[in-house]
Amino acid sequence: MKKKSSAASVALKLLISLALLTVIFFKLDCSKAAELFRFSDPAWWAVALLTTFGAVMISAYKWQLILESQKVRVTVPMLTSSYFIGLFLNNFLPTSMGGDVFRAYDVARISGETPKAIASVIAERVLAMATLAVSAVAGLLFGFRMTGRFAWMVAFFCIGCGLLVWASLDIRWVGHLTRRISFINTDKIRLNVEEARSALQAPVRDRQTLACVLLLSVVFQAAVVAVHLAVFKALGINADMLFLMIFVPLVSAVSMLPISINGIGVNQGTSIVLYGAVGISATQATAQSLGFMLIVMLASLPGSLLLILRKLNREGPIS
Repeated sequence: MKKKSSAASVALKLLISLALLTVIFFKLDCSKAAELFRFSDPAWWAVALLTTFGAVMISAYKWQLILESQKVRVTVPMLTSSYFIGLFLNNFLPTSMGGDVFRAYDVARISGETPKAIASVIAERVLAMATLAVSAVAGLLFGFRMTGRFAWMVAFFCIGCGLLVWASLDIRWVGHLTRRISFINTDKIRLNVEEARSALQAPVRDRQTLACVLLLSVVFQAAVVAVHLAVFKALGINADMLFLMIFVPLVSAVSMLPISINGIGVNQGTSIVLYGAVGISATQATAQSLGFMLIVMLASLPGSLLLILRKLNREGPIS
């Protein structure tokens, strides 16, 4: 029954992605889009790709700090490997959660600390969302004359991020829920929930770790904005950094909604709406969105090699 439900969910997401892409491509000048890619600058593509690699390494180090606050010891190279594999799974599996599930599983396998492994991935995501909101606010403040008209979007986004952070870090409601549902009301589950709650709050209680993680999250978000800017530059499209500081978090947040395959269609549609407000055409916005997606997919390819190497190391050489 679960397999049928999962297959139906994937099929529905695929239909939504295809429907959105169909509507989008009917509005595009495909020859103009092809021309943007044909005459693009390879140097800027290289900058975008290298910056993406750098962002992954920053994330791995940030993840290690969170795990250390939970008294879990895993090396940065191991976490970097796990991150690349997770990124690969995110891009080539029909769900954006595949990579996070793998990363939690990988750390649990290495450390034997399943609740803490799961909590570390959630904590990293939650603190990253908080930084997305800070980035959007910074873009609004530093260029209010240009960006003030988007204040309501930023306010709505920040409220959503704030609620997400609160709900994730104060998960006593999960404990209340498990106590109310009799068939899962067991000592083992209560213990796991309490352990996960404590692990989730560990990086927040440790002020030094929290400061470092938030600083790295800011650097990571700056790198993501830089990748978007590099893709715009590669395609020969003028884009203002202040607008990107607002739009990139908003596009990222909307693309995370579990209504399509890896945000495909949703990402492009959101980009068209937002970038269109500052004079970037639908064709240019879609080309940039697809270009960014291509860079992320290329950056995730080392994950496939790492996954194969792990399989070979566990099973031995293929005879």
